[in-house]
Amino acid sequence: MSALQMLRHGPIGLSGLFREFDDLMQEGSRAMRTHAAVKEYEDRYKLYLDVPGVDSNDLDVEIEKGVLTIKGERKDFDEQDKGTWTFAEQSFGQFSRQFRLPDSINSDAIKADFKNGVLILDLPKEEKATPKRIKIGDDAVIKSIKE
Repeated sequence: MSALQMLRHGPIGLSGLFREFDDLMQEGSRAMRTHAAVKEYEDRYKLYLDVPGVDSNDLDVEIEKGVLTIKGERKDFDEQDKGTWTFAEQSFGQFSRQFRLPDSINSDAIKADFKNGVLILDLPKEEKATPKRIKIGDDAVIKSIKE
């Protein structure tokens, strides 16, 4: 696998029909929606996830079996207020996004940052293995085999 793949709400993982259905189902709801962008560099990927109004303490990022999962919640402005919304374009509630990571990602070195409502994940690639030359007929190796 050569690039990061979105498992939900992305170009890979849902056919166009299912993606359109999913968008229609959320169109009329106030469910929290997030938008992602992924940029590839020679030695890493950077994933940017817009989560406006979400506190960094309400975010959870984990990796399991090559899948990066980001969960969070945007809470209503005033949950104690018993008023009724008459107009609202903003969304609240829980969300979850998943991305299948390429095998080249060094999952032990992933770093997360949070700035101005954007979660930024630094996903470094593993260092490429360099080929090693093995000498044939090395005296030291031959001696240890004979002993």
